[in-house]
Amino acid sequence: MPARSCRHFAQPYSSCTIAIAIALRISASSSGKNWDSAKAYSHRSRGYKSCPNRSGDGYTSQQGFTLIEMLVVVVILGVLASIALPSFLSQAARSKQAKALMYIGLVNRAQQGFFVENNRFATSTAELGVVDNHAPPDYDVSVTAQAEGTAVADTLTAQPNGLAITETRATPINPALRGYAGLVFTTLDPDGAARLGTVICQGNAATTPSPTPVAVAGQVQIDNCNTL
Repeated sequence: MPARSCRHFAQPYSSCTIAIAIALRISASSSGKNWDSAKAYSHRSRGYKSCPNRSGDGYTSQQGFTLIEMLVVVVILGVLASIALPSFLSQAARSKQAKALMYIGLVNRAQQGFFVENNRFATSTAELGVVDNHAPPDYDVSVTAQAEGTAVADTLTAQPNGLAITETRATPINPALRGYAGLVFTTLDPDGAARLGTVICQGNAATTPSPTPVAVAGQVQIDNCNTL
């Protein structure tokens, strides 16, 4: 029977064997010993004799990972990526939505302060003094309100049941994001004085809610609104 060539033994090394062999080589290098002892150990751990150093006869000492080991690593990385990627994308979407929600709240508070000082709602963020640099880049923001110059008393008597309202809408550019709408409204209390209320509504993905204010028994009720 012909002798087997050493190149036929291309079996994979275990991680433990590789680690021990590396440690032996480092130890041999530092102490001046020959590398043959470390190489002999790695071959003994595989269960076969070490190959002779016959580089001149076309033999080469090739050690490394096998194709199966590389495929296993690729599969594991693919599984980890499939688990981590959706979580990462969801976290990024929540961060963008949080910025839009904060901006809507900022405009709502600014509208309340503007109403107290001017007896009407502002018709734009510029009139409110809100810097557009704070606007979320992934949303189109619009502000609608009563006509400029309308007085509080006239507004309250002109609207059904004494209701005046301003709405700020944040419409998502990315269809994966939710839309938001912020409302600031006035109504009359039992003594006939104007009273301010505010609410923020959340839509589904790629949609912006369209809340409808309804006055019921002197109180404002917001329909078509998923209130936050």
